[in-house]
Amino acid sequence: MRQFRTYKSPLFNPDGELIGTVGIGHDITDLENMSTEMEILFNSMPYAVLLRNQDGVILNINKKFEEYFHTVKNKIIGKTYDDWYHSLLIQQKYMKREDNGKIFLSYEDEERILDMSYEKVYDIFKNHIGELCIYRDTTEAFLLEQQLSNNSHTDFLTGLYNRRYFYEYYSEHHSFDQISILYVDLDHFKIVNDTYGHQIGDEVLKISAQILHKLFPNDTITRLGGDEFLVLKYGIISKQELIEQGNNLIIALQEQFKKSRYYYNLSASVGISYTTDNQKIVDELIKESDTALYEAKQTGRSKCCIFHK
Repeated sequence: MRQFRTYKSPLFNPDGELIGTVGIGHDITDLENMSTEMEILFNSMPYAVLLRNQDGVILNINKKFEEYFHTVKNKIIGKTYDDWYHSLLIQQKYMKREDNGKIFLSYEDEERILDMSYEKVYDIFKNHIGELCIYRDTTEAFLLEQQLSNNSHTDFLTGLYNRRYFYEYYSEHHSFDQISILYVDLDHFKIVNDTYGHQIGDEVLKISAQILHKLFPNDTITRLGGDEFLVLKYGIISKQELIEQGNNLIIALQEQFKKSRYYYNLSASVGISYTTDNQKIVDELIKESDTALYEAKQTGRSKCCIFHK
């Protein structure tokens, strides 16, 4: 059975008299039954493509679509697009739609990120008869963009946030009940670095970063440079608890350092400052923690001191 759309128009003679009508029948079955040439073109496209008619019924999909969505043509053709799409959204382990329009597909150990767009299909009379749904694989571009963003915000050696990110983060989160900073500095690091070389020094910094992550998993940890680190904490916390966390960090670092003859004598000092003033400039808070750190260094190192106004 074939489907036609018909058009009629009156016919007049030179005197303007109606002498009949002309009818045109447009075969629209071709949308459902694509030619061999069109099928080849459809499958040669580098994107996943789905064709649906104006009623939303799926008419065709190409090979890339089968690959991306782990399906086959005979399982999807004839279904409505909405039914198919929502069935995948319900199974969020397979597909998730983000607010930015990106689609995240996940099948077993394969993940794919797609950008989706629509193109209307018209017949020769400019009637809207369907749509092409196009899914473009942007996984590599998306991951590259993420990597570039991470590189601009993180320290290459330790994987911790860098100074730039610290200030950006603080500027976006300057509304708080209390904010605290632990300023961490490794004691005698320069001696170890100069004596045994940068490879050993880098190893010390990586170990320090791992311990900081372990003890402060929910806080913002930054490597300022060299052997200096900042831990940025949000939320109400007492002086005693802050000092206790600083001392626990010193102990954890010392225990790890003692496992190697290269940095057996290393330790750490910690300076702490905090405020409940939302208007306080972060550099002032850092300066106060640095002052407390200096006190810890001057009174024997391997200590934790809190800033006193």
